[in-house]
Amino acid sequence: MSHITLDFELTRFTALRRQIIEADPEIDETTLLDTLEGATNLHEAIGALVRSALEDECLVTGLKARLGELKERLDRIQIRIDNKRQLALSTMEEAGIEKILEPDFTLSLRATPPSVLVTDETVIPEWFWIPQPA
Repeated sequence: MSHITLDFELTRFTALRRQIIEADPEIDETTLLDTLEGATNLHEAIGALVRSALEDECLVTGLKARLGELKERLDRIQIRIDNKRQLALSTMEEAGIEKILEPDFTLSLRATPPSVLVTDETVIPEWFWIPQPA
C-alpha cells in the first residue's frame, strides 16, 4: 500500500464525509461511518498498510535470526583463522624457519618484546601511580 493511495482515500473519505453532513446535518455517527465505509476504500487502505507492516515485521524477525546465524559462522571462521595462524607460527618456530616467500604473501618471524603482566597491583610503589603529563 502506497502513501499516495492512503492519502487519496483519506481525501475522498474526508470530502464525502463533509458532503454527507452538509446534506443531512442530523445524521447519526453510526450511519455516517457505515455509509463512508461502504462508499470509500479507506478501511481497506489502512488494512493493507497494517498488513504490509506485519509482513515487514516478519522479515525483520527472519533477518535478525539469519544475522545471528551468520554472526556465529563469522565467529567460527575467525577462530579457525586464528588457529591456522598459530599453527603456522608454532611450526615455523619449531622448524627454525625465519622466512617463507610465496607468490601471494611473505611469512616472517620477528622477535617481539615480552609484554608486562601485572598480577598484583599492591606491590607497585605509590609514586608509580602519580599521573604524568603527556
